[in-house]
Amino acid sequence: MRILGKKPEHTHIVIQEIAEEDWGFCGLLTDDWKKQQNSESPTVSNQ
Repeated sequence: MRILGKKPEHTHIVIQEIAEEDWGFCGLLTDDWKKQQNSESPTVSNQ
């Protein structure tokens, strides 16, 4: 009510669940973006 300036009885909320694999980020599907980030990260060795 405070943010929208509307009465609560005039406000509707819709929740739509989206599978994680259907999200995208930076023009890529999230899974592809994660793979890209992992391949760009330097590997830490245990020497």
